[in-house]
Amino acid sequence: MASKRRNMSYQNKKQETTEIANETNLMNREEEKSRSTCSEDGDRSQDKLANISTLGHQLTQLEAHLRRSLETQAEKEKQIAHLKEALQGRAGFKRWIEEDREDECGSE
Repeated sequence: MASKRRNMSYQNKKQETTEIANETNLMNREEEKSRSTCSEDGDRSQDKLANISTLGHQLTQLEAHLRRSLETQAEKEKQIAHLKEALQGRAGFKRWIEEDREDECGSE
């Protein structure tokens, strides 16, 4: 009888130990999976931050390019305005010369 109790006690402790080991293994796997997921999430976050940083840099470059382009456009418009004024001045000067010639030719 005493040996049966010892055997039952041994079997119970063995089963209890097996259950604890299984629970521990399960918890370890879940923890590892969680670490893996967190690591992947962290990697994805880092990738997203890198992409945002790259996009920010590209936007800054684009803004600078557009500013230069607008400045160049404004300079071109100023040059065109000056050229138009010069052409109008030349046309006016040419008319003045032609009118002066006509006056001279007409008075002869």
